[in-house]
Amino acid sequence: MSFIKEVGKALLEVGINATYVIRAKAEKCVSYHFFGDKVALYGDGKPKRLLTKCQVDIWTTNGQDEEYITPIKEAMKGIGWKSVLPDEDSYQEPDTGIYHRFMIFQKEYSAEEND
Repeated sequence: MSFIKEVGKALLEVGINATYVIRAKAEKCVSYHFFGDKVALYGDGKPKRLLTKCQVDIWTTNGQDEEYITPIKEAMKGIGWKSVLPDEDSYQEPDTGIYHRFMIFQKEYSAEEND
């Protein structure tokens, strides 16, 4: 299963309908995307273990997003993703006025795992 489907399914199982997109357009939603792929371990000159990051974003009009934090962390932990940033407060996007909180998770996996 691809990471896109894996993360979307895990969040849906805790009641969060998330969208795979970098910049959400809705006023209240959760989105996610991946970045920072790199090789964590080589063997015989080939990548054996890889490392990637997933950013989960919470977008609200009033900054009330606390209800999402624990379910997101639990869902991501349940599928092997580790939180790599302390909780950040929501901040208001100056151009849209929408509140934004981001959470970063990291996963190490075998080179064959995410085909």
